[in-house]
Amino acid sequence: MQFNFRIWPLGLALLCSTSLAECGPAPEQFETWPEDEAVPVETIPQGQWFRSPHGWVVAPGWCQAVEAAWEQEAAFEAFEQHFGRTPVPGALVDVKHAGVIAALRAAGAAWILPWRFAAEPGSGAAVDSRTNAIREQIESQLSGAGKTPDPEQVEMLVQQAFSQLAPSAETAAERLEPKALRHEIAHMLFIHGVWPSSQAAQTQYGGDAPDWLDEAAAVAAESEAMTAARRRLFHEAAREGQLIPLERYLSMTHPVFGSNDMSELMREARETAARDGAAVVSASVDDEQIAGARLFYAQTRGWLDFLHEQTGNSQILGDITDALRSGQSFEEWLTHVGPDAGLPDSLAALEAAFQSRRVTDSFL
Repeated sequence: MQFNFRIWPLGLALLCSTSLAECGPAPEQFETWPEDEAVPVETIPQGQWFRSPHGWVVAPGWCQAVEAAWEQEAAFEAFEQHFGRTPVPGALVDVKHAGVIAALRAAGAAWILPWRFAAEPGSGAAVDSRTNAIREQIESQLSGAGKTPDPEQVEMLVQQAFSQLAPSAETAAERLEPKALRHEIAHMLFIHGVWPSSQAAQTQYGGDAPDWLDEAAAVAAESEAMTAARRRLFHEAAREGQLIPLERYLSMTHPVFGSNDMSELMREARETAARDGAAVVSASVDDEQIAGARLFYAQTRGWLDFLHEQTGNSQILGDITDALRSGQSFEEWLTHVGPDAGLPDSLAALEAAFQSRRVTDSFL
C-alpha cells in the first residue's frame, strides 16, 4: 500500500482532514480578527483570520475555525495537565497558505501546523474543487518561495499531486492513525515548548526526545473516543502477549519512520522543494508497518495509564522529560526515583509489572 504525504520546505506535514460539525459556541476569547487591526500576514485575506490566547487560526470560514479552536483548547489543557508547563501559542493554518510559513514565523508564530480543513456544508467534494485546492496551495508555495508561478510547472505539479490521491492510498492513510487535530497540535506544543529538535534538517520523527515520549505527549491529548479505542487495542494486545518489551519500546523509532529510509527521503524532498517550491512524495507503507504503528499508539496509551495508575502523578511525563533532558537514561531515573514515585527500581521489575497489567474498570 502507499501512504502519501507532502513535504513542505520547512517540515513534514501529514495532510489529514477534520470532520465538520455544527458550529456551536466558540471557546472563550476566541474571535474573528478585528477589522481595524492589521493581520500578521497581509497576503492572507483578513476574513480567514481568527485568534485566541492560544494563537492564530487561519481557516476558510467560521465553522472550521471554531472546530479547530476547540481542538486547540483541548490540546493546551492536556499539555498543561501532563507537563505542568504553559503551552507556547502558535498558528494553525489552512494548508493552501503553506507557502507563507516563513512569513508567519517572522510575524511571531512559535509553531505552525498546516491543516487541510473540511469543506463548508453543501459545497461538496468534487474532483474539480480538490484539483483547484491543490492548484492554489502549489501556487501559494511557489509565490512564498519567491518564485513566479509558471502555468506549465503548476499544472505538472497539480497532476503529480492529484495522481497520488488514489483510493488505495487514501485507504492506507486512513488506517495509519492518528488524524485528530488535537493530537497533531499536542506534538507541536511538546516539540516547540519542551524538547525541540537539534537536527537542522529535521529528519527525525519529532524532536530530540525518544519517540515514545514525543508520542505520549500527543496521545495524552486525544479525545475520549480515541482514548477508549486505544485502550481496547492495548488490553487486547496485552491478553495475547503482543506488547512491545519496554527495553525496546523506550528506545525504538516510530514503526513507520523506522521501517523506511525516511531521512534520505526527506532530504531529497527538501532539495526538490528548495528547487521547485513544492514536493510531492510517496512512501510505501505495508500492512505490517500499519499494524506496528497502531500497536505503538495503543501501547503508548496503556503505558501512560500504567504510569499514572502506579505513581498517582498526573505530571509524571513532565518529570521523566526533565530527567531525560538532563542526560539521565530512563533506567537511571528509575533507579533513583522509581521507589519514591511508586515504581520498581529496575527496568526488569517494571517490565514484569507492566506486562502483567490487566483490564481495570477505571480504564474502560
